[in-house]
Parts: sequence; C-alpha cells; structure tokens
Amino acid sequence: MERTNSVPMDETMEILDLERVISHMEVDLSYHQSQTRLFEKKIMEAQTALDDLRKQSDPRRHMHRFRHRHHDDRGEDHEV
Repeated sequence: MERTNSVPMDETMEILDLERVISHMEVDLSYHQSQTRLFEKKIMEAQTALDDLRKQSDPRRHMHRFRHRHHDDRGEDHEV
C-alpha cells in the first residue's frame, strides 16, 4: 500500500533525531549561559575584593588621581 502526502519513514526518523539534537543543544546552551553569568558574578566579586585589598595596603596609590598642587597665600606649593 502506497502512502500519499507523507514523509518516508527514514526521513521522519531523521527529522525526529534532529529535533532531539536541537532540544538537547538548547538545554546545553541555557546551562552554559547560566554558568557564564555565575562566573561573571564571581569574577566581579573577586575584582572588588582585590581592589579593596589594594586600597588597604597603600591608600595613597588610589588617591594619586585626586592630588594636585595648590599654591597657598605665600606662593608655596603643597599637596591638597
């Protein structure tokens, strides 16, 4: 008996296999995206901790951008 308007069985199996593969890949992608966000958060936390330690070890290192020379009334320079 000939089937009309239907996909041959081997093509149907191939379609089902591809749908399964795509579904698994979508699940994997979702997992990896969530892991990436977690790693990004951990990196930011570590960077903040590192910055805090650097500030504690030498506070002047982080103030150099804010220091500038200032003339007082006697014409002498001093750092503000």
